[in-house]
Amino acid sequence: MGEDSFSPYIIIGTAGHIDHGKTELVKRMTGTDTDRLKEEKQRGISIDIGFAELKLPSGRNVAIIDVPGHERFVKNMLAGSTGVDIGLLVVAADDGVMPQTREHLAILELLGIKRLVVALTKIDLVDKEWQGLIEEQIRDFLRDTAFADAPLVSVSSRTGENVDVLIGLLDELSAVRSDKEIDPPLRMPIDRVFSLSGIGTVVTGTLWSGTIEVDQTVEVLPGRLRSRVRSIQVFNRPVPRAFPAQRVALNLVGAKRDELSRGDVIVSPASFSITYVFDARVRILKDVGRGYRNRSPVRIYHGTRETEARMVIIDGIAHAPRRTTSHENWVIFKGESIKPGQEAYVQIRMIEPLVLRYQDRFVLRSYSPITTIGGGVMLDIHPPKYRKKSKDWPSRYQILEEGTIEQLTLFLFQEKDPLPLSAQDIVSRFGLRETEVRQTLQAMLSQGKVVELGKGGEILYLLRSGLDSLEDQVINFISQYLRENPLQRGVDRRLLQEEIFPKFTQRQFDLLLDKMVGEGKLFSSGSEISHQRLDRRLEGEVRAELDRFLDLVRKDKYSPPSPAEIGEVLGLGENKVKKIVKALVDEGSLVRVKQDLYYGREVMEAIKDKVREFVHLHGKITLADLRDQLSTSRKYAQAILEYLDSVGFTRRIEDYRILK
Repeated sequence: MGEDSFSPYIIIGTAGHIDHGKTELVKRMTGTDTDRLKEEKQRGISIDIGFAELKLPSGRNVAIIDVPGHERFVKNMLAGSTGVDIGLLVVAADDGVMPQTREHLAILELLGIKRLVVALTKIDLVDKEWQGLIEEQIRDFLRDTAFADAPLVSVSSRTGENVDVLIGLLDELSAVRSDKEIDPPLRMPIDRVFSLSGIGTVVTGTLWSGTIEVDQTVEVLPGRLRSRVRSIQVFNRPVPRAFPAQRVALNLVGAKRDELSRGDVIVSPASFSITYVFDARVRILKDVGRGYRNRSPVRIYHGTRETEARMVIIDGIAHAPRRTTSHENWVIFKGESIKPGQEAYVQIRMIEPLVLRYQDRFVLRSYSPITTIGGGVMLDIHPPKYRKKSKDWPSRYQILEEGTIEQLTLFLFQEKDPLPLSAQDIVSRFGLRETEVRQTLQAMLSQGKVVELGKGGEILYLLRSGLDSLEDQVINFISQYLRENPLQRGVDRRLLQEEIFPKFTQRQFDLLLDKMVGEGKLFSSGSEISHQRLDRRLEGEVRAELDRFLDLVRKDKYSPPSPAEIGEVLGLGENKVKKIVKALVDEGSLVRVKQDLYYGREVMEAIKDKVREFVHLHGKITLADLRDQLSTSRKYAQAILEYLDSVGFTRRIEDYRILK
């Protein structure tokens, strides 16, 4: 399969009790022995997950994941079952439904797997009457589960009886299109890591979403390790590109074996974040011995990772013995525990981070003894910390579970208020398709609900009400600042950002101010921002004070006193002098020649006229020439010439100047 086109795979995951014939059935169907470990060969049981490829009669590709059935290895079963499209529950005819049969089926249900086929194996070991009894037992077992209508096929892996019927049934079920997504960012949980001599580090996993290509740069979370994909294999065949639902092996450059482990996740750089807390709706299995008490320790299984956590039950939120389609049918929940068969909203706080996405599925196991107790669906991967005094949690969860794309978008805007968001921010938070998010934003834009910040590149969006609120804050701050600093014409951008927009990135801040300036709400000049025109003339007592200062600068014309000297004459403090000088420079009345040396604007223009006239007559001007022309000292003449050089009026050649 070297073609660079999307060849969709269906993932079939086996499930069932130890020694019920899962591996032998897979071998009979595919010709592949999935017991790859030496210990598995010796003990005759599957310890870790194995993989086999099958091409169905229709031509569709199937990847079969063979998982261990032994109770001690259920965590490996969980690692293999995530991402499965069709469950293949294996029950031995000589044994019937056993403890791991029940636990594995519960796990498939908790992970949201919709399609299931039951294979009754080893029928060659029992008579027809016994086979019929076990078939009836299985149907009774499935009756109260999500798989009550699952088809059942009785097979023999030894003789091959009905194996072709089973394959045909899997082919029929696989005709339903997989919901694996090619568009979203790459995400591939790692289930194996090893090194090969002369090749380097290799990782394997099932590609959950997105695509991956040779030479692509990837990021490994949670360690944030950057690496390059040297080569790709799909079922031992080299390919230039891998697609969702395919079993993939990646040879990584720049990643050492001891830097990676099962549970890490390969992603597109900067496309996913890690989290230690998430909100979810959970269900406790009805046949567990006891319920779950608030804040008791649990084990979380997601993808190929396991971590310990505590689960905080959200007080005052609805729950019900069976999931309903409307929150109106739910009852108020104020208990300190979730009873078997009940559902509740919870906040899960972990000791190790996970790489999550909105509506991901996970499984809960008790801390000790370790048994599967339930599972759920993630609703918020970066929630605020739950506090009992909070009143908005019921409506919050209703939006997260049942909201439209626009409602989810508004939810995130309001949660992040007043920060601007990009379409990708919304896509990443809720796992939505980017095209749908952009269509929603365009509709909200045309309705006046949001505004755009920026043109070209990554556009940011802000609620119209949020922009109005920010404009009010900015104008109020500037007004107050100018009342307290009457000599200023505006506020420095940096001060405004620190006081009003401390959480904004530089780009968010710049785009927001550009929007306000573009709409005429603010005026900008250099680094200053104001709600009034910055070229206006200061009036009243402020003007009189500025003019007194300016008169003293002009008094000695070409040999002006320093600002500090003028301040002493007028009885002004150092800070007041600085503000006056800045105000006069900003309005153009003063020209800064060097530190502590300022000239009136009209005086500097007169100096330029004298220099221009002298050079036209003599071809050049020296420092001594200018000193004599202005009847001033060498100190002032030198400073003036250096200033004229700096502004491009003159150019120095050896010890004289010419006009530039």
